[in-house]
Amino acid sequence: MHRHVDGDLPPGDPDRPIREGASTAKWVTLAVVAVLILSFILQNRDRANVDFLFWDADIRLWLALLLAAALGFGAGLLLGRITKRPKERP
Repeated sequence: MHRHVDGDLPPGDPDRPIREGASTAKWVTLAVVAVLILSFILQNRDRANVDFLFWDADIRLWLALLLAAALGFGAGLLLGRITKRPKERP
């Protein structure tokens, strides 16, 4: 078994102890995000007519907003990777 320099086991090692606080914080964060998403969907159930270029659709408002956010997130990731410059080595 290989150990890191600081004596910790590598991530994913079955012998690595689980930190209770970190696990609980992840579940609490997940629960809060789930409640926010559910609240968002319930408040935006109306239908909306969406026109984009030659595409026309009558869809739920929450779905239109989710698609727009996902497309914006994807575009940001793509542009971030394209414009990222490799680090210079000394």
